[in-house]
Amino acid sequence: MLIQSNGKAIHLPIDKLLYITTDKKVEHLLHFVTKDRTYPCYGSLKTYEKQTTHHLFRCHRSTLVNLKMIQEIDMKNKQIHFIDSEEKCCIYSRRKQKELLIQWRDSIY
Repeated sequence: MLIQSNGKAIHLPIDKLLYITTDKKVEHLLHFVTKDRTYPCYGSLKTYEKQTTHHLFRCHRSTLVNLKMIQEIDMKNKQIHFIDSEEKCCIYSRRKQKELLIQWRDSIY
């Protein structure tokens, strides 16, 4: 995946990406979150959702999650925890729970 962050074009391998989320304060600003770093980039979630339909899933109106990087889904707290990243997690919508579980299961096999 190619993104533009801080005036640089960056190749971000999909297997390094945990999730993409919108900024709550700045319109059209996205945050590409990896295990080690967060890359700010302007754009829309819809664009990235269409580009990588088999890897990214819209689990919340403000978040696209990489299905291949999910370690566990905490259904009680509505949180997604990621492989090799204990401190990073994101929330998901309860309405998306069933589809999230199906898509995650399908991405594993």
